[in-house]
Amino acid sequence: MANSNVLNRYDLQGHVAVVTGGTKGIGRAIAEALLAGGAKVVLAGRDKRVGEAVLEELDADGAAHFIATDVTSQAECEALIDGAVGHFGFLDILVNNAGGVGQFMPVAQMTDAEWNRTIALNLSNTFWCTRRALPHMIERNWGRILNISSMEALEPLPAFSHYGSAKRGIHAFTRAVSKEVGTFGITANVICPGLVITDMVKAQVADAAAANQITEAQFYEMMRQRAPIKRLVTPEEIGAYAGFLFTEAGGAVTGQVLSVDGGTAEH
Repeated sequence: MANSNVLNRYDLQGHVAVVTGGTKGIGRAIAEALLAGGAKVVLAGRDKRVGEAVLEELDADGAAHFIATDVTSQAECEALIDGAVGHFGFLDILVNNAGGVGQFMPVAQMTDAEWNRTIALNLSNTFWCTRRALPHMIERNWGRILNISSMEALEPLPAFSHYGSAKRGIHAFTRAVSKEVGTFGITANVICPGLVITDMVKAQVADAAAANQITEAQFYEMMRQRAPIKRLVTPEEIGAYAGFLFTEAGGAVTGQVLSVDGGTAEH
């Protein structure tokens, strides 16, 4: 029989989390894992109507809350953290999941606006939310920070320099944070997902397939064959892995860049 004390260490009751980009894809899967573990969760997203619809679908009986947030705005990132603490009383888990890429551009054609927007959307918001959340975690002497990166940070492709740079920056940022706050019982880690079929990925695949002069179906099959498990990763698998990192059992894992990609990345 499994040791009940070990099993109890997977209980997330008594914790409050913020998940940016939490209304769909990987963010929603992580939010659902947190709720399943007993945590209370604040979902952040840009569209209030989508957020309210997701709350109804989750039917979390008050354990989930939505705050409309544009993460490219420092003020809105800070208001998100303040709003979460105001609603549930405290905060000790932060998932910086929101991100994306606008236009694919070679460096020689990259505009300042596209570069700055992509950095804000992927890297700056991670800094803004983390900085605002850390005092609350330090006060509780416990915390979990999880930042969602991308395979592009490990194997950048042409025309993705802005996105890859932002995601790679998250790795260095996370490692630094882990060293600064480890003595307060706070961990900070990165997950690099594999090709997970989200709305953002579908758009990227369409562009990548066109650039390689193949169909989208052929592109997906190529990615499946690259992975030793011969399939794509699901959002639920990312959520399940993240759930472990939030627990007491995951307390010794910090400062790590963890690939959940079916073995695709070679690094």
